[in-house]
Amino acid sequence: MPWRLSGRLSGGRKLDRGYRADRVAERLHQVRFGCGRSIVAELIAFEGAMSDRSKLNAGGSDGFRVIEMIQAVYWSDRTGDEVALKPTLVQVACGAGR
Repeated sequence: MPWRLSGRLSGGRKLDRGYRADRVAERLHQVRFGCGRSIVAELIAFEGAMSDRSKLNAGGSDGFRVIEMIQAVYWSDRTGDEVALKPTLVQVACGAGR
């Protein structure tokens, strides 16, 4: 069941949360605006990134890697085999483009 977190923490304390207030807020938002809160948060983050282009981190290599991953999923589904992705040709330093 989504919106439920239950189990035991490493210290042995039991955890059981249903996040009722969050579920109600999500449902009210969907009824009022026709979409979930997460898409609104993503659009706000995108708008903020577009207003300050110096913080954009995605480059063309990200898109190519996504295409490779999607092709691997389709190929694996078609053949029934596990598909290994090749290492990337370009290594980008962590934090580059910030």
